[in-house]
Amino acid sequence: MAMRKWLAAVAMTLSSVGLYDLALAQVDTSPFFCLFEIPPDGEKRVWINLSTIQYIEMRQHDLRIYYGGGKLGSGHELRVPIVGKDDGYAFMKKMQTTAVSCGGAALSANRAAGNEASQRP
Repeated sequence: MAMRKWLAAVAMTLSSVGLYDLALAQVDTSPFFCLFEIPPDGEKRVWINLSTIQYIEMRQHDLRIYYGGGKLGSGHELRVPIVGKDDGYAFMKKMQTTAVSCGGAALSANRAAGNEASQRP
Protein backbone atom coordinates (compact mmCIF):
# COMPACT_ATOMS: atom_id res chain seq x y z
CA MET A 1 0.00 0.00 0.00
CA ALA A 2 2.85 2.38 0.80
CA MET A 3 4.32 1.63 -2.63
CA ARG A 4 1.06 2.68 -4.33
CA LYS A 5 1.00 5.96 -2.39
CA TRP A 6 4.59 6.61 -3.38
CA LEU A 7 3.85 5.83 -7.02
CA ALA A 8 0.81 8.12 -6.94
CA ALA A 9 2.99 10.93 -5.57
CA VAL A 10 5.56 10.28 -8.29
CA ALA A 11 2.79 10.33 -10.92
CA MET A 12 1.56 13.70 -9.69
CA THR A 13 5.09 15.09 -9.75
CA LEU A 14 5.83 13.69 -13.20
CA SER A 15 2.54 15.00 -14.59
CA SER A 16 3.86 18.51 -14.19
CA VAL A 17 6.73 17.70 -16.55
CA GLY A 18 4.69 15.65 -19.03
CA LEU A 19 5.79 12.18 -17.94
CA TYR A 20 2.47 11.08 -16.44
CA ASP A 21 2.03 8.25 -18.95
CA LEU A 22 5.34 6.75 -17.89
CA ALA A 23 4.33 6.88 -14.23
CA LEU A 24 0.90 5.41 -14.99
CA ALA A 25 2.52 2.44 -16.71
CA GLN A 26 4.57 1.72 -13.58
CA VAL A 27 1.64 1.57 -11.13
CA ASP A 28 1.12 -1.83 -9.51
CA THR A 29 -1.52 -3.81 -11.37
CA SER A 30 -4.76 -5.23 -9.97
CA PRO A 31 -7.66 -7.18 -11.51
CA PHE A 32 -10.03 -4.83 -9.64
CA PHE A 33 -8.62 -1.58 -11.02
CA CYS A 34 -7.43 -2.09 -14.57
CA LEU A 35 -7.27 1.08 -16.66
CA PHE A 36 -7.58 0.96 -20.43
CA GLU A 37 -7.35 4.10 -22.53
CA ILE A 38 -10.12 4.65 -25.05
CA PRO A 39 -8.99 6.34 -28.30
CA PRO A 40 -9.03 10.10 -27.68
CA ASP A 41 -11.87 12.25 -28.95
CA GLY A 42 -10.29 15.65 -29.51
CA GLU A 43 -8.22 16.79 -26.54
CA LYS A 44 -10.16 14.71 -24.01
CA ARG A 45 -8.49 11.50 -22.81
CA VAL A 46 -10.65 8.77 -21.26
CA TRP A 47 -9.72 5.58 -19.42
CA ILE A 48 -12.16 2.85 -18.46
CA ASN A 49 -11.75 0.41 -15.59
CA LEU A 50 -11.94 -2.96 -17.37
CA SER A 51 -13.22 -4.69 -14.24
CA THR A 52 -16.52 -2.76 -14.49
CA ILE A 53 -17.46 -3.85 -18.02
CA GLN A 54 -20.72 -5.79 -18.15
CA TYR A 55 -20.90 -6.53 -21.88
CA ILE A 56 -19.84 -5.29 -25.31
CA GLU A 57 -21.95 -5.03 -28.46
CA MET A 58 -20.20 -4.92 -31.83
CA ARG A 59 -22.06 -3.09 -34.55
CA GLN A 60 -20.98 -2.22 -38.07
CA HIS A 61 -19.47 1.15 -37.16
CA ASP A 62 -18.95 1.07 -33.39
CA LEU A 63 -18.35 -1.00 -30.30
CA ARG A 64 -20.74 -0.27 -27.47
CA ILE A 65 -19.18 -0.95 -24.11
CA TYR A 66 -21.62 -1.16 -21.20
CA TYR A 67 -20.10 -0.75 -17.75
CA GLY A 68 -20.88 0.12 -14.13
CA GLY A 69 -24.25 -0.22 -12.49
CA GLY A 70 -25.59 -3.14 -10.50
CA LYS A 71 -27.98 -4.79 -12.93
CA LEU A 72 -27.37 -5.65 -16.56
CA GLY A 73 -27.94 -2.51 -18.59
CA SER A 74 -28.24 -0.18 -15.58
CA GLY A 75 -24.80 1.38 -15.98
CA HIS A 76 -23.23 3.55 -18.64
CA GLU A 77 -22.56 3.18 -22.34
CA LEU A 78 -19.36 4.11 -24.15
CA ARG A 79 -19.23 4.07 -27.94
CA VAL A 80 -15.94 3.47 -29.72
CA PRO A 81 -15.94 4.08 -33.49
CA ILE A 82 -14.56 1.22 -35.60
CA VAL A 83 -13.98 0.78 -39.33
CA GLY A 84 -15.34 -2.78 -39.48
CA LYS A 85 -15.58 -6.00 -37.53
CA ASP A 86 -11.87 -6.78 -37.88
CA ASP A 87 -11.10 -3.41 -36.29
CA GLY A 88 -13.59 -4.23 -33.51
CA TYR A 89 -11.97 -7.61 -32.84
CA ALA A 90 -8.52 -5.97 -32.77
CA PHE A 91 -9.75 -3.41 -30.24
CA MET A 92 -11.25 -6.12 -28.02
CA LYS A 93 -7.99 -8.08 -28.28
CA LYS A 94 -6.13 -5.05 -26.89
CA MET A 95 -8.64 -4.86 -24.05
CA GLN A 96 -8.19 -8.57 -23.34
CA THR A 97 -4.39 -8.28 -23.33
CA THR A 98 -4.58 -5.36 -20.90
CA ALA A 99 -6.97 -7.29 -18.62
CA VAL A 100 -4.61 -10.26 -18.51
CA SER A 101 -1.65 -8.00 -17.70
CA CYS A 102 -3.68 -6.48 -14.84
CA GLY A 103 -3.96 -9.84 -13.18
CA GLY A 104 -6.94 -11.33 -14.97
CA ALA A 105 -6.26 -14.80 -13.59
CA ALA A 106 -9.72 -16.08 -14.47
CA LEU A 107 -9.28 -15.06 -18.10
CA SER A 108 -5.86 -16.71 -18.22
CA ALA A 109 -7.30 -19.90 -16.70
CA ASN A 110 -10.12 -19.97 -19.26
CA ARG A 111 -7.66 -19.54 -22.09
CA ALA A 112 -5.38 -22.28 -20.73
CA ALA A 113 -8.40 -24.61 -20.44
CA GLY A 114 -9.25 -23.95 -24.10
CA ASN A 115 -12.53 -22.13 -23.42
CA GLU A 116 -13.83 -21.04 -26.83
CA ALA A 117 -15.29 -17.76 -25.54
CA SER A 118 -11.85 -16.64 -24.38
CA GLN A 119 -10.16 -17.52 -27.69
CA ARG A 120 -11.74 -14.75 -29.73
CA PRO A 121 -11.08 -11.89 -30.23
